[in-house]
Amino acid sequence: MAQTSGPLAGQNFTDKMWRTIVGAEPSIVGDVNGLSYSITLPTSSDDALLGTPGQDSASVVAGFGHQIEAGTTESLTIPPVVTENASRTDLIVVRYDPAYTTVPGPCRLYRIPGVEGSSATPSYNATPGGIEDMPLWAVTRTYGQSLNQATKRDLRVRTGPKLHVLEGNSMPTSVPIGTIAHRGGYLWERVIDNNGSVSWTQTVTPAEELNRSEFLTSETGWAVNSLPAKMVRDGTHRSITVEMFSADGNNLTSSSTGNIADQVMFRLKHASDRPAGEVNVLIRYRYVEDGSPVAYGYGVLRTDGACIFTNLTPGIDFNPSGSLGASPSWDVQMSMSYSVAP
Repeated sequence: MAQTSGPLAGQNFTDKMWRTIVGAEPSIVGDVNGLSYSITLPTSSDDALLGTPGQDSASVVAGFGHQIEAGTTESLTIPPVVTENASRTDLIVVRYDPAYTTVPGPCRLYRIPGVEGSSATPSYNATPGGIEDMPLWAVTRTYGQSLNQATKRDLRVRTGPKLHVLEGNSMPTSVPIGTIAHRGGYLWERVIDNNGSVSWTQTVTPAEELNRSEFLTSETGWAVNSLPAKMVRDGTHRSITVEMFSADGNNLTSSSTGNIADQVMFRLKHASDRPAGEVNVLIRYRYVEDGSPVAYGYGVLRTDGACIFTNLTPGIDFNPSGSLGASPSWDVQMSMSYSVAP
């Protein structure tokens, strides 16, 4: 028969067809804290113990589920090395075997023995069709060692769901390692490092440059119009350059200390572009009507996305020239670089 399809309407379908439909790459599922299929090598026994107290150890191999209930362990014998001055590396796997037709089911813990005297890790069955293995641990034991003296290497692979998180909301924490989440135009992945620490990390994306209409809105009395304004997004880093007009008559009088009443110039459109903490901004401004001389003041980019003008050079007023956006020149210039919250 050249082709098959299933299941047929009204009929049970075979384990082979089930495997075809749902038998994706084998992996651990639902591992929130990175402890699924933890292994303990005891001092007075040759039986390794697999499992963890806080959550089920669960996996899918060849489309079939395997589980060790939370708070319980499953034992697997790792015999001692019998050749003097030799070592052996065994693989601990979850194995799917279609010949397993009785309890506990088609997926079971299994030891693939290495060769004594060889440092090579034994091969396993990774090709779909027939027996299929999902590696968990490589355990190397040397002649004369008790099991707790053996070394272990973590081979666990995990997967998780895909999520959409609304922009501005916090990332969920009780999600499996391997979860992919989309938030605010960026992709995040739940990962575990070599020290067992679980966190969200932003996937690497090329830096992108945005024009003024894509990232800011001008406040009343201020405008960007034809002037340059751009933002570069690069992971969690942002850099902004802005030139703006101010409405004619929006004069700001500088005190002897340079303090002025706060003036909101623009706001960032997207919560994902707002800084994790307030950013101090150096502002270059025109201080006479003819637009030639310049002075320097200060502002703040707030965590709510508003950029405010807070200080002038002491004794040097801000006097914008021309009507709003009509002049070919600028009234204020500024640039800033900062990081956003993950």
